[in-house]
Amino acid sequence: MNEGINMIENISNDLSIDCEFSRESVYYYTEDDDDVTELKQEYEHSRTAGINCELIDYAPLPFKTIGALKIPNNVSLGLTDCGRVYKITWPGTISCH
Repeated sequence: MNEGINMIENISNDLSIDCEFSRESVYYYTEDDDDVTELKQEYEHSRTAGINCELIDYAPLPFKTIGALKIPNNVSLGLTDCGRVYKITWPGTISCH
């Protein structure tokens, strides 16, 4: 996965593409004790798939979390199309504003 992220970064730099490329950590978290087991399973599946991640006690958020899965060094892109702004994080989501 890091090779793909590096390639995106190199292409955006080499071609001077303003895509708001950044590397940041992504957190999957829970606020509910009942979901901690599922979070641990997600951690195990991610590690098996070769994803660099760590299971931590809480996410750095302004509210209480019980546990979190931290996936560091992810890519975040912002793209604009016809007045809409798309924010893409990997692995994760695509949102349109």
